[in-house]
Amino acid sequence: RSVDGGKTFHWYNNGYNGIMLGGGMNFSAHAPKTVFLAFQDYNSAATSDGGATWNYFDSSGKGWGGHCYGGHAVDDQTYFYGDAEGWGDPRRIRITHDAGKTWEFVKGADGKEINLGGANVSISDPTDPNILFCYDQRSADKGKTWAKMADCDGVFTYSPATKVLFGRKGDGVVVRSKDKGATWETVSDAKGHADDIAVNHKTGAIFVAGDESLKRYAGGKWENIELPADQFGSKLRCVTVATDPRNPDTVYVGGPRNVYATHSTVARTTDGGKTWRNLTVTSPLTPGMNNGPHEVSMIRVHPQTGEAWVAGQCYGMWRIAPPAPGETGTTAALASVRKTVRPAIFPNAAKLVSAQKAAISKFVIALSNGDMEAGTDTPNDWGEKWEGRGKIAVSRDTTNKKSGAASLKLKTTGDTQGQTAQLVFDAPAGATFTISGAVKSKGNIKVNFAVQPRNDSWTPVGFLQVGYAQNDADWQTFTKTVTLPEGSKHAAIILYVEGNGEAWLDDVKVSAASGATASAETGTTVAASAAKSEVPEYQPQPEKLDPVTPMHGFWADYPTAWLGYARSLKDGAQKEKPQIVFIGDSITQNWKDAGKADWDKRFAPLGGYNAGIGGDKTNQILWRIKDGLLDGLSPKLVVLAIGVNNMWRNDFGNARIAEGTEAAIKAIQAKVPTAKVLVIGIFPTQATADNGMRGGVKEINAEVKKRVATMKNVRFADLGDKFLSADGSISADIMPDFLHPNAKGYAIYAANLEPLVKEMLAK
Repeated sequence: RSVDGGKTFHWYNNGYNGIMLGGGMNFSAHAPKTVFLAFQDYNSAATSDGGATWNYFDSSGKGWGGHCYGGHAVDDQTYFYGDAEGWGDPRRIRITHDAGKTWEFVKGADGKEINLGGANVSISDPTDPNILFCYDQRSADKGKTWAKMADCDGVFTYSPATKVLFGRKGDGVVVRSKDKGATWETVSDAKGHADDIAVNHKTGAIFVAGDESLKRYAGGKWENIELPADQFGSKLRCVTVATDPRNPDTVYVGGPRNVYATHSTVARTTDGGKTWRNLTVTSPLTPGMNNGPHEVSMIRVHPQTGEAWVAGQCYGMWRIAPPAPGETGTTAALASVRKTVRPAIFPNAAKLVSAQKAAISKFVIALSNGDMEAGTDTPNDWGEKWEGRGKIAVSRDTTNKKSGAASLKLKTTGDTQGQTAQLVFDAPAGATFTISGAVKSKGNIKVNFAVQPRNDSWTPVGFLQVGYAQNDADWQTFTKTVTLPEGSKHAAIILYVEGNGEAWLDDVKVSAASGATASAETGTTVAASAAKSEVPEYQPQPEKLDPVTPMHGFWADYPTAWLGYARSLKDGAQKEKPQIVFIGDSITQNWKDAGKADWDKRFAPLGGYNAGIGGDKTNQILWRIKDGLLDGLSPKLVVLAIGVNNMWRNDFGNARIAEGTEAAIKAIQAKVPTAKVLVIGIFPTQATADNGMRGGVKEINAEVKKRVATMKNVRFADLGDKFLSADGSISADIMPDFLHPNAKGYAIYAANLEPLVKEMLAK
């Protein structure tokens, strides 16, 4: 709300519930009203009054949200969780001992942060608040020091009666400890995965949620428990299970379907699994906050109130009241949702089948509406949409198109992963065809135009990239001949995106294979470019990467995406023959995005060319130079800004990162010996001056400065202090995530960089 006509705004809300719990949660036996929740995208929050009020914490120190998993509060002062730099990155123990005022990473005896393994769940021993469990680690001194457990990879629960702990070893072996987690013994192998564990402390029965089902171990035997089905006949996909500590015959189960909102996401039994009640609220949904959880990923029952706390992924956190006295259920079949017909994924399939069958004999894939001319709100026949995270909107755009009247537009909301596609119904293994299309992108986004072979169940069996675009990129036309792999029965022609922005696809064409792989608009193809390369196409990423070792980049599950983008930048440099080449990571690349106004004003007129790639380390710079990024060029100046990404997994020390930067400078000089080199120091990162990363940044910059001092035509510039406040902190007003400048930050960067660039050009 603003009270001064919009000059300033202040938070004016009683909270936000649409948050996704990261991993698991557990109540503390020592302070059950104090609950700490770690969120995948929204940092964390804690309550000390059983959920009536909450305090939000910037526990990750990133300001924007962080990646927080498996949180737990021991009492009203000590909270801890697994913290990661990204969704799939290693998780490390982060803890507070002062109710969230300060946070720190726990380090091992070697002085390095502890990387967690095992299950994403934390808990404290019910008899001793000094004994904590975080994933596969155990602490006996309330989180000051930790040690990896030998025979347990995650503690899920305990028996309220005996205080015996129950956990998991490996993927599915149930283990228990009678000595506060010091040693563990095997109970039984669940013969599959154990995603969650609950125990009936009266009967001794153990419940395991795993392999999308509920298993019960009693009397030395395992049995599957029948669960209610949803609106399409699919059984409740069980990923979490919890018993009521007051009455363990009351058991809750939950699970999401992810690809659709299931109407059987949470169910309860009051007789140990004989009968069930489906607790999912479906239709009609009413306005307000009382519709109940959807897409459930975690359930725990409060030991005092008996309320079930239910995490509904991005549908938010909910509490369900305990069963009324005498509540009974029905059989799983009777508790199931009335079955309905699942909507057709592709409503126009029938009219395409005959055309496709006629063409498939020649191994030519039939395509409909590749020019996007047909359709109103969306292009006809491009109806399949998949959202891995976030939201995407598919539309027919008549303002941005490569040719004709319209293109397909895909717009993302927030940090998104998703795709739209046209399904190809008959696409057998071995079918070879040539596909082409034009792609455009805008924003902070990665875009893949690809063919996705699928098996008889429509499950993807490959990813054949045709073209790649990133951030602000004008129309590019890609052409590639592909052969569908073994197991293919169908295929999808897809536009796949990651990030926050917009992407367009137009002029998609499919023809019989002719052997041509060159694109008329992009010149040399990736394959042709690779033929001239001094380095191999792809090598597995090593667990530890020395900063002086050349290595290509790697994005998600598609290493060719990074390769394609790197080669497109190399080809672009060959065409433009720039006077200045800017080489670096995302801070360099983002001159195309947040810094575009200053780039266009200050550096484009000087003949600047942006060859930055987000996520690059010194390794990728060395690889790209060896791959020919600078071959045939005669720039007057190369601006190099690299090194911060080497710090995230710093296995070789700060001096070695500086040595990697030095190696990159020498590689540049070997390729373009007449060019001058301006080396930009690593920018300060994290919000406050006392953050551990700051010291590392200073060490690396000092070492690089020392190494280049005697190099001819090389200059080092540390501009980091230009981004700092008087107390050494970084304002979110110029670096929202305390790492990447926004438009204001780039204005500061440009104002200080431009004089240096012009000075070196003039000499």
